[in-house]
Amino acid sequence: MKYVERVLEKLKEKEAAEQKFRQLDEQIISTLCLKDFFEHLISEMICIFDTPYIWVTIIEETRLAELVKQAEQSLSLKARAGFITKNEYSSHLPDPAAPARVSETEAFSSFFPENDIYPVKSMTLCPLKIDGQTVGTLNFGDISSSRFTSSAEIRLLAGAALKISLCLSNVSAHEEINILAGSEARGSQSGRLYPIDTGRQQNTAKQTA
Repeated sequence: MKYVERVLEKLKEKEAAEQKFRQLDEQIISTLCLKDFFEHLISEMICIFDTPYIWVTIIEETRLAELVKQAEQSLSLKARAGFITKNEYSSHLPDPAAPARVSETEAFSSFFPENDIYPVKSMTLCPLKIDGQTVGTLNFGDISSSRFTSSAEIRLLAGAALKISLCLSNVSAHEEINILAGSEARGSQSGRLYPIDTGRQQNTAKQTA
Protein backbone atom coordinates (compact mmCIF):
# COMPACT_ATOMS: atom_id res chain seq x y z
CA MET A 1 0.00 0.00 0.00
CA LYS A 2 2.83 2.38 0.88
CA TYR A 3 4.47 1.62 -2.46
CA VAL A 4 1.29 2.58 -4.32
CA GLU A 5 1.03 5.78 -2.31
CA ARG A 6 4.62 6.71 -3.16
CA VAL A 7 3.98 6.06 -6.85
CA LEU A 8 0.87 8.24 -6.79
CA GLU A 9 2.76 10.97 -4.97
CA LYS A 10 5.53 10.88 -7.58
CA LEU A 11 2.97 11.09 -10.38
CA LYS A 12 1.35 14.11 -8.75
CA GLU A 13 4.73 15.80 -8.37
CA LYS A 14 5.55 15.13 -12.00
CA GLU A 15 2.19 16.45 -13.19
CA ALA A 16 2.56 19.60 -11.06
CA ALA A 17 6.09 20.17 -12.38
CA GLU A 18 4.99 19.75 -16.00
CA GLN A 19 2.17 22.24 -15.49
CA LYS A 20 4.58 24.82 -14.02
CA PHE A 21 6.99 24.31 -16.91
CA ARG A 22 4.18 24.78 -19.43
CA GLN A 23 3.24 28.06 -17.76
CA LEU A 24 6.88 29.14 -17.75
CA ASP A 25 7.30 28.26 -21.44
CA GLU A 26 4.29 30.40 -22.31
CA GLN A 27 5.90 33.40 -20.59
CA ILE A 28 9.35 32.78 -22.08
CA ILE A 29 7.96 32.89 -25.62
CA SER A 30 6.89 36.51 -25.16
CA THR A 31 10.17 37.58 -23.52
CA LEU A 32 12.22 39.35 -26.20
CA CYS A 33 14.43 41.77 -24.29
CA LEU A 34 16.00 42.31 -20.88
CA LYS A 35 13.27 44.79 -19.94
CA ASP A 36 10.66 42.07 -20.50
CA PHE A 37 12.78 39.58 -18.59
CA PHE A 38 13.15 41.65 -15.41
CA GLU A 39 9.77 43.38 -15.41
CA HIS A 40 7.44 40.63 -16.59
CA LEU A 41 8.99 37.17 -16.69
CA ILE A 42 10.35 37.21 -13.15
CA SER A 43 7.01 38.57 -11.89
CA GLU A 44 5.24 35.65 -13.52
CA MET A 45 7.77 33.20 -12.08
CA ILE A 46 7.05 34.46 -8.58
CA CYS A 47 3.44 33.36 -9.10
CA ILE A 48 4.22 30.12 -10.95
CA PHE A 49 6.66 28.84 -8.34
CA ASP A 50 4.91 30.42 -5.35
CA THR A 51 8.14 32.06 -4.21
CA PRO A 52 8.12 35.64 -2.87
CA TYR A 53 11.63 36.57 -4.02
CA ILE A 54 13.27 35.65 -7.32
CA TRP A 55 16.26 37.44 -8.79
CA VAL A 56 19.45 36.77 -10.75
CA THR A 57 23.07 37.22 -9.75
CA ILE A 58 25.37 37.84 -12.71
CA ILE A 59 29.14 37.36 -12.82
CA GLU A 60 30.79 40.71 -13.51
CA GLU A 61 33.25 39.38 -16.09
CA THR A 62 30.56 38.14 -18.50
CA ARG A 63 29.02 39.72 -21.56
CA LEU A 64 25.59 39.31 -19.94
CA ALA A 65 26.66 41.67 -17.15
CA GLU A 66 27.64 44.29 -19.75
CA LEU A 67 24.31 43.96 -21.53
CA VAL A 68 22.31 44.25 -18.32
CA LYS A 69 24.22 47.35 -17.26
CA GLN A 70 23.62 48.92 -20.69
CA ALA A 71 19.89 48.17 -20.55
CA GLU A 72 17.27 50.62 -19.34
CA GLN A 73 17.73 50.78 -15.57
CA SER A 74 14.16 50.31 -14.40
CA LEU A 75 13.25 49.77 -10.76
CA SER A 76 12.47 46.11 -11.52
CA LEU A 77 15.89 45.54 -13.06
CA LYS A 78 17.70 47.19 -10.15
CA ALA A 79 15.74 45.09 -7.64
CA ARG A 80 16.17 41.81 -9.51
CA ALA A 81 19.76 41.90 -10.77
CA GLY A 82 22.83 41.53 -8.60
CA PHE A 83 26.47 41.43 -9.69
CA ILE A 84 29.36 39.43 -8.28
CA THR A 85 32.98 38.86 -9.24
CA LYS A 86 34.02 35.50 -10.60
CA ASN A 87 36.34 34.84 -7.67
CA GLU A 88 33.68 35.62 -5.08
CA TYR A 89 31.16 33.49 -6.95
CA SER A 90 33.53 30.52 -6.96
CA SER A 91 34.35 30.92 -3.27
CA HIS A 92 30.66 30.61 -2.36
CA LEU A 93 29.75 27.95 -4.92
CA PRO A 94 32.65 25.56 -5.46
CA ASP A 95 30.48 23.35 -7.69
CA PRO A 96 29.18 25.72 -10.41
CA ALA A 97 27.04 23.03 -12.01
CA ALA A 98 24.92 22.12 -8.98
CA PRO A 99 22.07 24.02 -7.32
CA ALA A 100 22.74 25.03 -3.72
CA ARG A 101 20.33 25.43 -0.83
CA VAL A 102 21.34 28.18 1.57
CA SER A 103 20.05 28.58 5.11
CA GLU A 104 22.70 31.05 6.35
CA THR A 105 21.58 33.75 3.95
CA GLU A 106 23.66 36.54 5.51
CA ALA A 107 26.83 34.81 4.33
CA PHE A 108 25.53 35.19 0.77
CA SER A 109 24.79 38.92 0.96
CA SER A 110 27.00 39.51 -2.11
CA PHE A 111 24.45 37.60 -4.20
CA PHE A 112 21.73 40.15 -3.51
CA PRO A 113 21.02 43.20 -5.70
CA GLU A 114 22.91 46.32 -4.66
CA ASN A 115 21.38 48.07 -1.63
CA ASP A 116 18.51 45.57 -1.57
CA ILE A 117 19.01 42.57 0.75
CA TYR A 118 15.78 40.61 0.82
CA PRO A 119 14.42 39.42 4.20
CA VAL A 120 14.82 35.76 3.28
CA LYS A 121 15.77 32.94 5.62
CA SER A 122 16.29 30.26 2.99
CA MET A 123 17.45 30.36 -0.62
CA THR A 124 18.13 28.08 -3.54
CA LEU A 125 20.76 29.21 -6.02
CA CYS A 126 20.60 27.56 -9.45
CA PRO A 127 23.44 28.04 -11.96
CA LEU A 128 22.76 29.87 -15.21
CA LYS A 129 24.74 29.09 -18.35
CA ILE A 130 24.97 30.70 -21.78
CA ASP A 131 26.83 28.79 -24.51
CA GLY A 132 28.31 26.49 -21.89
CA GLN A 133 29.68 29.34 -19.78
CA THR A 134 28.45 29.91 -16.24
CA VAL A 135 27.13 33.48 -16.11
CA GLY A 136 25.53 33.53 -12.66
CA THR A 137 22.64 32.11 -10.69
CA LEU A 138 18.86 32.18 -10.67
CA ASN A 139 17.91 32.70 -7.04
CA PHE A 140 14.76 31.70 -5.18
CA GLY A 141 14.23 33.11 -1.69
CA ASP A 142 11.64 32.61 1.01
CA ILE A 143 11.00 34.11 4.44
CA SER A 144 10.56 30.60 5.85
CA SER A 145 13.71 28.83 7.03
CA SER A 146 12.13 25.46 6.23
CA ARG A 147 11.55 26.17 2.54
CA PHE A 148 13.48 24.35 -0.22
CA THR A 149 14.11 21.23 1.87
CA SER A 150 12.42 18.94 -0.64
CA SER A 151 14.72 17.37 -3.23
CA ALA A 152 11.78 17.36 -5.65
CA GLU A 153 11.44 21.14 -5.37
CA ILE A 154 15.18 21.62 -5.82
CA ARG A 155 15.02 19.57 -9.04
CA LEU A 156 12.04 21.63 -10.17
CA LEU A 157 13.87 24.92 -9.64
CA ALA A 158 17.01 23.58 -11.32
CA GLY A 159 14.86 22.64 -14.31
CA ALA A 160 13.45 26.16 -14.37
CA ALA A 161 17.00 27.54 -14.37
CA LEU A 162 17.80 25.52 -17.49
CA LYS A 163 14.87 27.11 -19.28
CA ILE A 164 15.85 30.57 -18.04
CA SER A 165 19.40 29.98 -19.29
CA LEU A 166 18.02 29.37 -22.79
CA CYS A 167 15.78 32.41 -22.45
CA LEU A 168 18.71 34.64 -21.44
CA SER A 169 20.74 33.29 -24.35
CA ASN A 170 18.00 34.32 -26.79
CA VAL A 171 17.39 37.65 -25.08
CA SER A 172 21.12 38.44 -25.10
CA ALA A 173 21.31 37.72 -28.82
CA HIS A 174 18.32 40.00 -29.39
CA GLU A 175 19.98 42.78 -27.37
CA GLU A 176 23.22 42.36 -29.35
CA ILE A 177 21.31 42.75 -32.62
CA ASN A 178 19.64 45.92 -31.34
CA ILE A 179 23.01 47.36 -30.28
CA LEU A 180 24.53 46.53 -33.68
CA ALA A 181 21.56 48.02 -35.53
CA GLY A 182 21.81 51.18 -33.45
CA SER A 183 25.53 51.51 -34.16
CA GLU A 184 25.00 51.07 -37.90
CA ALA A 185 22.21 53.64 -37.89
CA ARG A 186 24.40 56.19 -36.11
CA GLY A 187 27.25 55.45 -38.51
CA SER A 188 25.10 55.97 -41.59
CA GLN A 189 23.78 59.25 -40.22
CA SER A 190 27.25 60.62 -39.47
CA GLY A 191 28.48 59.69 -42.96
CA ARG A 192 25.39 60.87 -44.85
CA LEU A 193 26.04 62.91 -48.01
CA TYR A 194 23.67 65.78 -48.67
CA PRO A 195 22.78 66.72 -52.33
CA ILE A 196 24.44 69.82 -53.75
CA ASP A 197 22.15 72.54 -55.10
CA THR A 198 23.93 73.14 -58.44
CA GLY A 199 21.40 75.76 -59.55
CA ARG A 200 22.16 77.90 -56.54
CA GLN A 201 25.88 77.54 -57.16
CA GLN A 202 25.49 78.74 -60.77
CA ASN A 203 23.50 81.82 -59.71
CA THR A 204 26.13 82.68 -57.12
CA ALA A 205 28.86 82.38 -59.76
CA LYS A 206 27.00 84.71 -62.16
CA GLN A 207 26.51 87.34 -59.46
CA THR A 208 30.21 87.19 -58.63
CA ALA A 209 31.16 87.61 -62.30
